[in-house]
Amino acid sequence: MKTILSVGDCQVLPESGQVINDNIEHRLEPKAMAVLLYMTEHAGEIITREELEKQVWRGSVVTYEALTVTINKIRAALDDDSRHPRYIETLPKRGYRLIAEVNTSETTTPSPVDSGNKKNIKLVLAALIAFVTLLFFTLLYNFITVQTNNQLTLPEHHLPSIAVIPFANNNDPEQDYFAAGITEYLITDLSRLSTLLVTSRNSVLGFNSKSADIKQISEMLNVRYILTGSVLKNSSQIRIAVQLTDARNGMQIWANRFDRKIDDLFNLQDEIVNHIITELVKHVGGSEQSILSRNYTNNHQAHDYFIRGNALYTSISKEGNSLAREMFLKAIEIDPRFASAYGAIALTYVDDYRRKWGKNPAAAVDRAFEYANKAIAIDKDAAVAYVVLAYAYLYGRKEPEKAIKAAKQAITLYPNYADAYAITGSAYSFIDRSEDAIRVNQHAMRLNPTSSYIYFANLGRDYYFLNQPDKAINSLQEGIFRNENYLNAHIYLAATYASLGRLSDASWEADKILTIDPAFSLNYWASTQPYRTKSRLERMLNDLYKAGLPE
Repeated sequence: MKTILSVGDCQVLPESGQVINDNIEHRLEPKAMAVLLYMTEHAGEIITREELEKQVWRGSVVTYEALTVTINKIRAALDDDSRHPRYIETLPKRGYRLIAEVNTSETTTPSPVDSGNKKNIKLVLAALIAFVTLLFFTLLYNFITVQTNNQLTLPEHHLPSIAVIPFANNNDPEQDYFAAGITEYLITDLSRLSTLLVTSRNSVLGFNSKSADIKQISEMLNVRYILTGSVLKNSSQIRIAVQLTDARNGMQIWANRFDRKIDDLFNLQDEIVNHIITELVKHVGGSEQSILSRNYTNNHQAHDYFIRGNALYTSISKEGNSLAREMFLKAIEIDPRFASAYGAIALTYVDDYRRKWGKNPAAAVDRAFEYANKAIAIDKDAAVAYVVLAYAYLYGRKEPEKAIKAAKQAITLYPNYADAYAITGSAYSFIDRSEDAIRVNQHAMRLNPTSSYIYFANLGRDYYFLNQPDKAINSLQEGIFRNENYLNAHIYLAATYASLGRLSDASWEADKILTIDPAFSLNYWASTQPYRTKSRLERMLNDLYKAGLPE
């Protein structure tokens, strides 16, 4: 039985991702099809961007451009015109509305267009089952020590786990960045404890303390303890209310309200963390409390610029990256000893290099090293600087071993640093150690339950190299579902399809690659890849040639 939607004059086949318009077949990627299906379920209703982010992107942060691109892809498949819409109407500052008539039917007789796709549909269903299985075992897998020259011991998963839900801002919406900054600092402080599993900042971004469903969040993030709170701030005073809950039984373990002068913010953050440790004393040893007794900066204004920069940086856009750097530079102008701000500046330069946002990639790498080393010179405990060094060593200098060493230093400082494990996994992959890469990457996913598209793309790459194409396809499709504009996921998926002889699917991915990056060439891409084993890169290039990508 196959579901067919009639949307205006078009046929939509959700299972195969097809849109048939005037006998011309278009294919939508999973994310775009999910948006279209959600709109058909709410035809005639105004759907806000926030609603789409919550229902389709599962609460993950999505940039303005990503959602706009998705809507434009749907319009292209429907042959719609945004200026004179027949299908999707844009309502400025309000959202979108599907204005075409929608009808649903089911058939057991395949149409001529999709008659050759029975096998693909079965593969999609099998992929879904396999992906659910993968996620299940990812959460339950009890990792062992990676026995290598660059030995990395992964923490055990019976440790107590906690998620810090973004604090609510109780007054001025323009102070949302400040509440977000408080949340991030608490996550960072708790992450320094090797005997506590702390959910990453990216995993909790879609939630809010004001409307938090403790039980639901606990199940989604696979954590036992939930920390929620609120912030009330004016020019001179700050009030922070905090609640620690055991989600297993719904009991509130501890709650308190703190009223302080704004200049006492840093000591207050340490005080809150120490209260949490005290309440979890049976799990967290007192010997670790001393590592929390340090400040990022003693200057409130520098601190304010820093958390403004963090809020801008999370937009993952060229403009946001540039504006974030301006904020971080203002922070170090006020406090030249602000190590974390130097590390954050270095990270913006790494993004300039990796995403081709800068005019001079080589110079961007040099600047990243300059700022990361400056951060470490000021504060040897600046973990973000070591992760930046790892990225710069891996992709800028093509030195995987040095990348692993830098990432290990970050993990020593912050045992819950998911991105540090992820970059370690990538480095393992490039030195032909895919089994180790998968184990480390899966641990990163355990720390970050709503794992990013990059984690899934990395998994897919290593399953491809281990000749496990079904797992590779599952992981890569999930990565694309989370961010359909992530180039590497399409590259690895095109290679995987080509290796199976599925050249039509490989060609489809090649078209997507050229849509995302019209100037893409295999020779340039290969020159940026830090593969230590030449045969591994050659294998990928041969498959990508089969997919039809230009040299």
